[in-house]
Amino acid sequence: MADLIWVYAEVVDGKISRATLELFSKAAELGTAEAVLLGPGPDDAVTTLSQHGASKVYRSDDAIYRDHPTLPAVETIAALIASHRPAVMLFASSYGGRDVAATLSAKLDCGVLTDVGDLTLTGGAIEATIPALGGSYQNSATLTGSGTKL
Repeated sequence: MADLIWVYAEVVDGKISRATLELFSKAAELGTAEAVLLGPGPDDAVTTLSQHGASKVYRSDDAIYRDHPTLPAVETIAALIASHRPAVMLFASSYGGRDVAATLSAKLDCGVLTDVGDLTLTGGAIEATIPALGGSYQNSATLTGSGTKL
């Protein structure tokens, strides 16, 4: 579990979002990067995610994830986490990413860190730097405990 890092992949304007692709740089730095892509996406989505470091992509094209994205995604991701137990799951700081992360946090009864600028994974704990006021200030937070960190 210690090195499996998942990224919640989002589609914007018919392609994998730039924020999603940027998260793969950090995911690959932390461990083995994998993606969760739910809902209709571009035909080349798996190829694009693989080119950016995803060693595996969990994907469903079901329209339910487009029409009602949060609750079906949370149920699916919670089941995947129970089966595969990633150390960390990263979400873009988008409305959709924050919504799914917050709801998943409640479902799994675990902590979540949002709007993180940088993070490290040390001994199972996430140490995060969170920029504030346009980067003029930085806060730090640590998320400990067992299970997947969001």
